[in-house]
Amino acid sequence: MLVSFDKDKGGQLGLLHPFAHIGIEVPDRSDVDDIAERARELGCLHWEPRQMPRPVGYICAVKDPDGNVIEISHDQQVFDTVRRLWAS
Repeated sequence: MLVSFDKDKGGQLGLLHPFAHIGIEVPDRSDVDDIAERARELGCLHWEPRQMPRPVGYICAVKDPDGNVIEISHDQQVFDTVRRLWAS
């Protein structure tokens, strides 16, 4: 999932800034915690794990070497929704 704000539409963002980020949904809530722990050890944890209201779910975020934010989520139901909508 790629997300950005409409106010930034048409402008050059360079890296995924200011809010835009790459989102990856994982199958289990514990995967978010495991990834956050590893990112914490490596010094690249950007958001601590937190439960957010629907449809956001349980999330954390890490920064890649270029400074882009990678959101790790569980229970956003993106995979289920895409599978339902695009099922053949």
